[in-house]
Amino acid sequence: MAESVIKKYQFEFGMFTVHQTYMVGQLAAGATFDHAVAQTAVDIALRHFSGPFGYIGNTNKAASVDPLFIKHTALPDNLKAVAVVAHRDVTRASMTLIKAVFLRDVHFQFKIANSLDEAVAWVQQVLSNA
Repeated sequence: MAESVIKKYQFEFGMFTVHQTYMVGQLAAGATFDHAVAQTAVDIALRHFSGPFGYIGNTNKAASVDPLFIKHTALPDNLKAVAVVAHRDVTRASMTLIKAVFLRDVHFQFKIANSLDEAVAWVQQVLSNA
């Protein structure tokens, strides 16, 4: 079950919505999730989460991911779950490749979900065991 929204942050590149135990990122059309966007997400997370939390990327068809952000961004240790909602097959394929190449040695669990509801339920389940 989705938690109520605590705070919304709106930027030119998209929006982050903070909930009690997770945050959801939604990029604007044409935006790229790169180091700068990742660092903004980390800064917001550090303001709101002292315990275990999750991040959900709710993708859209016109946004992209620069996987090098993983190498250049210090992700918080209390980040325990990351889910990406893949609304299209091409997104699912690219996230599967990113997972295989860039997410082998991370400290959090990762899932590619089919819907936002599925992603929220999975993140909550991971956090209940953290």
